[in-house]
Amino acid sequence: YAALKVRLLTWCQRHTEGYRNVCVSDLTSSWKSGLALCALIHNFRADLIDFDSLNEEESAKNNQMAFDIAEREFGIPSRDQQMPLPQSLLELDDPSFRKMSHFG
Repeated sequence: YAALKVRLLTWCQRHTEGYRNVCVSDLTSSWKSGLALCALIHNFRADLIDFDSLNEEESAKNNQMAFDIAEREFGIPSRDQQMPLPQSLLELDDPSFRKMSHFG
């Protein structure tokens, strides 16, 4: 399991490198602002997100947009459809995450 986490982290780092305000150093808090997930999507489909227009302070908006795009464009079900947020994200001390995930 640990080796898979390292491989996933390395893959995420490689595909988000160079994006403004994105520094993926772990699989939990690095994703808080939503910019890392938006950067991943932008890396593969730049036409779907205007990354330069994103604001790091708008974490709920960034994450919601990324999840909506993932569902619409890639067929990845939303959190409401069998994809709950990982407990590690829910434990972050950020009210915007609790609001966004309907747990707060």
